Order: sequence, then structure tokens, then C-alpha cells
Amino acid sequence: MSIHIDIPPLYCPYPFAIHPRQPELSQRCVEWLDKVGMSGGEQERALLAIGNWAEGLAMSYPVGSDESVQLVIDWAVYYAVVDDMYTELGPVGRDLGRLSEMLARMLRTLEVPDSGLLERGSPFADAWCDIAQRCHDLAPPGVFRRWVQGHRTHFFSVVLHQSYLLAGTYPGLNEYVTLRGGAVGTPPSAAMVELTRDCEVPSHEWDVPAVRALHEAWAFMHGCDNDLASYGKELWDVRHTQTDHDGSTVPFNIVGLIMHHSGCGLSEALELAASYHNRAMHFAVRMMDQLRPGASTAMRTYLDGVGPNIRGVLDWYLCPRTQRYRNPDGKTPDGVTYTLPIVDTPPPGSAEPIPLPTASWWWDLLE
Repeated sequence: MSIHIDIPPLYCPYPFAIHPRQPELSQRCVEWLDKVGMSGGEQERALLAIGNWAEGLAMSYPVGSDESVQLVIDWAVYYAVVDDMYTELGPVGRDLGRLSEMLARMLRTLEVPDSGLLERGSPFADAWCDIAQRCHDLAPPGVFRRWVQGHRTHFFSVVLHQSYLLAGTYPGLNEYVTLRGGAVGTPPSAAMVELTRDCEVPSHEWDVPAVRALHEAWAFMHGCDNDLASYGKELWDVRHTQTDHDGSTVPFNIVGLIMHHSGCGLSEALELAASYHNRAMHFAVRMMDQLRPGASTAMRTYLDGVGPNIRGVLDWYLCPRTQRYRNPDGKTPDGVTYTLPIVDTPPPGSAEPIPLPTASWWWDLLE
């Protein structure tokens, strides 16, 4: 029996966009994966066939040189496969010691591509070393530093996320919102907006609380939106495999946690999670409007890329070629279906802060 999820309207005032050379960039990604040996196994091929990641990334990064957007696509598609096969769903993700060691070696390789922390000769290591060297060579120093630091935040959050899964416990909603923004991967993705937009935001602008709040809201939206789009797949996994959260009938994501902690039903949890997205989006739009008048040219260029990045991920979830959340095990087409309406005006209540201490401070910075 298939699962259907009706996601409430999600506010995003930015239009659809896609990089004009998406077909060529997607094909080059396939060729690169073949060259480094990342697409040779049956599992890898199945993941790539249903993921449609390259097209989604071309929607999230619709502006940029071929070289910079190609790097983003190769990096993110590679990491999506690694995430599924190793860190979240694979054997490494079920052993915090092995996971921490692997991520530490990957992080040091980003900092120093020739550090020798990953043994060359395997597709996993060769591809990651190639990505690290290409970004080292292409990115301005500040952008490269933020990209590496974004991975540090992401990797720490991944380990924390897996620790809850392995312990069979649920964090509080405040704690979950804190870790989800890092675990979804937005921190390094933000630096890639700088890279593709060919700008390097000065540190004295990047590091102020208002921009930090914007980044946190952006990361929260990516995590929340992924939880909404993937809820049906995760529910399917729980019902059919019981591997998502040992013995639980509630998936480990924001929708499941709302149901677990409040005792509400699915429709109420979906409504609340969607309202949190809408509040974060409304905040982000206001904050970017607030930042622009006094911003440097580099910061304004960067801000122009934030909205399309958020919209591009939503459009990826809607793309018919993206079967990641509709074909839950790669063998059950339309085992899960969902609606995900995008609206360009904020629904009622969107101006209100998210009532969680880890997020509510963002609104204190609005003028």
C-alpha cells in the first residue's frame, strides 16, 4: 500500500531558475563519477538513477561559470552517494567511532589535499581528494576557509544526529532544530554560493550576528524542507524495514518529533513544521532586505544567490525525475507520493518568530 503525504503550502517568493548548461554539466558529472570509479557498483548506480541530484544542484546554483558549478555538482552528488552508503544508512554510520574517524580524515583532506589521511587507490578516497584539490585551486582564500569550516559544522552535526539514532532516543525539538541545520549540509553549501557567484564576502560582514542569523534560518529551512519531503519515505522505511529508528513507528525528523513530543496527529505536525519553514522564510526575506542597503558589492552579489538556492531545492523535490522520495527502496515506484505547493505570498502567521530559543533570537535582530 502506497503512502501519500499532503505537505501544506511553503512560502518562497523566488522564481524557478536553472543553470543554462545543466544538461552538459550533468553529463560531465556522470563522466567524472565513472572516471573515479564511484558509479561502478549496483548500489551506486541505483542511487544515481533515482536521485537526480545534478539537475537539482543546477536549480540551486543557476548562476556561475561552468568550472565552479561543475565543482558544486560533482562535490554534492559524490557526497550524496557517500551519505547513503556510509554515513547515514551504511555500516559506518552505525559505529560512532568509525564514523568520527572517517569524517576527521575527510575534513583534514579538505584542509590539506595531500595530507595522506585518505589512502589513495579507492574511488571514495580518490574522488574526495580530487574535489578538495579543485576547490583549493579555484576558491578565493576566504571562500575556501568557509567551505572547510562549513564541513566541520556539518560533520559534527552528522555524528550528533547518528548518536540519537543509535541510542534509540529522541532529542527535544529545540535540540533537533539546532543539529538539523548543520546535518543537512547548508554550512558548506553557503560558501559554494560565493564561489559560483564569483564573490568573496569580507569577514567583517560575514561574521556579524545578522548574517549568522540569516545563515541559521537558511540552514533550518533546508533541513525542515528535507524532513517534509522525505517524511513519506522515512515512514515507508519504518513500516517495512524498522531500520530508521530501532523499533519506533515515528520517523526521526521534525514531523515525527512534533508528533512524538506533542501527541498530535500527522496533519497537525505537517502544519506546524510548514509554519516553521514559512516563518524562517519570512525572516530571511526581511533580513536580506535589511542587509542590502549598507552591504558591499560582494555581499549584495552573495545575497542574490541565497533565495534561488532555497527555491532550487524545493523545485528538486517536485521534479518528476527526482524519485528519491517517491521510490523508497529503489524497487517500489510511487510507493510514496506527496504534494508540495510553493506559494509566493506568506501564509497567515508567517511573521511570528519560531517559538524555540535556538531560533527565536533571529527576530531580535530585525529593525
